Amino acid sequence: LGGASAVGQHVVQLASKRMGLRVVASCSSRSADLVRSLDAHETVDYEADDVAERLAALRPTEGEGGYLAIIDCVGGASLLPSVPRLLSPRTRALPAGGSYTTIVGDKTSRAALGGSFLYWTCWAMLLRMLRGWLGFGYRYDCINFKNDASWLAEASEVTKDDGWTVSIDGEFAFEDVAEAFARVTEGRARGKVVIRVK
Repeated sequence: LGGASAVGQHVVQLASKRMGLRVVASCSSRSADLVRSLDAHETVDYEADDVAERLAALRPTEGEGGYLAIIDCVGGASLLPSVPRLLSPRTRALPAGGSYTTIVGDKTSRAALGGSFLYWTCWAMLLRMLRGWLGFGYRYDCINFKNDASWLAEASEVTKDDGWTVSIDGEFAFEDVAEAFARVTEGRARGKVVIRVK
């Protein structure tokens, strides 16, 4: 979800180029060509389509059927009622079943911080995570970004691969940081927003 977002673009490429997985990504129609150029196999236009129904129609049918993972780079809870029928179920061949991982959580405001600390303010998210961890229903996790130099080094190596795309939506002078932040919170940035620091 959010295949054209800065994180979503990397998720699409990691899954498709590095892991060899079939990727279905949601994005707007104006971003569909960009997301397909990153090796997404299918795109779902969240502005024109019912995302849950479209994902269900594109759902893999191999094995038990269903997606191995849904990675949410958008936030909100509108897709959650459909997640059990979209993800691969827990089976003997796939005991963990499919997973739903979000970097945002149930919040819908881009100005508010997301991540797993929301477990303590959004009990529904905490309950979802615990149910999945105990084996009842699908696995759910809301993750935080972490400042870790080794991860940054690994990411910089991954992006050196031939054909890897790092999109820059715009560059702003340090004095224009408020304008840059507004660009990010509008939800229309397609790639990273860069602040030039002297």
